[in-house]
Amino acid sequence: MKDHMPSDLIPIQNDMIISFVNYEVRVKLEAKSEAEISGQHADNATFFADQANAVHDIVKNSGFTPVAASAAPDNSAAIAAA
Repeated sequence: MKDHMPSDLIPIQNDMIISFVNYEVRVKLEAKSEAEISGQHADNATFFADQANAVHDIVKNSGFTPVAASAAPDNSAAIAAA
């Protein structure tokens, strides 16, 4: 098992149950029209845009001031000496 590489791909079928240590996943495949899929994509895009805006507003109203990152120190002399 030391050399075992887990697969990200699990072939699924309708009404299949995938069991894990602490939970199970039941697979239910549903046929959807192009309009339903497009509507879900639009709803998802709107939801995540709203979430990003909410986080932006929280940070903006929190008084948090980002600090500019300083440049990395020049270690070339130490590296050359080693």
